[in-house]
Amino acid sequence: EEFPEIPTVDEPTARFFIGSDIFKESVSQVDTVSNDTSRPILTGVFLHTFENNIYMAATDGYRLSERKLFETDQEFESLVPSNVLKKVSGVIPEKLDEIEILINDNQIQFMVGEILVVSNLIDGKYVEYRRLIPESTETVLKMKRADFIQTIKVAEVFTRDSGGSITLRADEETSKLSIHTIASEIGESTSETEAEITGSGEVTLNVNYIKQALSAIKSSEVSFGFSGKLAPTVFKSTESDDYIHIVMPLKS
Repeated sequence: EEFPEIPTVDEPTARFFIGSDIFKESVSQVDTVSNDTSRPILTGVFLHTFENNIYMAATDGYRLSERKLFETDQEFESLVPSNVLKKVSGVIPEKLDEIEILINDNQIQFMVGEILVVSNLIDGKYVEYRRLIPESTETVLKMKRADFIQTIKVAEVFTRDSGGSITLRADEETSKLSIHTIASEIGESTSETEAEITGSGEVTLNVNYIKQALSAIKSSEVSFGFSGKLAPTVFKSTESDDYIHIVMPLKS
């Protein structure tokens, strides 16, 4: 029997090469898609150009992540199923330097060495997600990523009864970030870490979303900003502007 012919992307509107390591890291960083299949647009990763750069972005309405890849003179917008990007990332051989990506109006094609992956794009217009990214925040903290992660781990023990809710308080005068949690059977807990703080403030977040944001940022120092209890919070590296991670607050 003859095997069916593998479809390929004809007449691509965009074509580019991307380093294997950059691709794999970027795919892992934008793992903030929705699992709600009734809103298929939010289950995909928005691979697109903006102001002469290629970006990946994803949001589920509670979290948002954006990774800037590199400069380009091309213009395109495509909504790629997130599971396809993960599968492509998983089949990249260790010694392969780069992969080729071709896109047209309906499909995307990945050439991974001798492996060809072709997928349909998700139909629909992506949300105007950049409107959710604050240009600045009233409170800004800069701290060692490892210290932030350790403080979160201590607080996490007390969040099982609160659905992962923790309250973060930044004190500019003492240069301390305190994390407050309440567990009905254990009691209350407050853990602290030092930080460079501009503007005191307080916000309540889901601990799992914080852990994901800190895991996605690869630098040794991170910046964490917010404006009151209801505005989006911003996590990013202090060393690069290539990646930003937004988490929406919980009502405290």
